Amino acid sequence: MRGQLAKKMTELPASGLTEAALQRNLERWKAQSQPVSAPKP
Repeated sequence: MRGQLAKKMTELPASGLTEAALQRNLERWKAQSQPVSAPKP
């Protein structure tokens, strides 16, 4: 299984998909990490 994972990990960067996925997830993370007005204790 480790060998298959390593193979896929080396194939993905060549396809350009990782960059798109990284960018999309970064945007999602930024949206989630915006300060939300939490009720004061």
